[in-house]
Amino acid sequence: MTARDEPGWLSELRQEALGSGEWAEISRLIQTRVRDELTRRGLGLWADLSAQEQDVLLNEVSEEVRNDAAFDIFYSRLGGSIDNVLLQQEGLAHTEREELRRNDLKKDAETNRIGHLPLQLQPKRHPDM
Repeated sequence: MTARDEPGWLSELRQEALGSGEWAEISRLIQTRVRDELTRRGLGLWADLSAQEQDVLLNEVSEEVRNDAAFDIFYSRLGGSIDNVLLQQEGLAHTEREELRRNDLKKDAETNRIGHLPLQLQPKRHPDM
């Protein structure tokens, strides 16, 4: 699923997460740790690494950051945001189900009323007939 194909609520959640102070802190941690590792390993600049070397280094640093308290804070906030969105979506779904149920009841009542209409429209017979 691409960003264009995702539901609006997911796009909003993504924007909220990426715009959060917690995400900014994680991004800062990753950048700092990558720079420190490049220096420690004597590798020079990030741009000088091959794509494979960049992937390996980024995976190592990302694993370290996942163990940082900043990640726990971000992850906790993200989880709470997801819970809120899901509750909102469930509320909307419940409201839609209730509306459909009310419409079904109205249709049933109308069908019942129309179903009795032929009986009401039958000509009355004269008692002598």
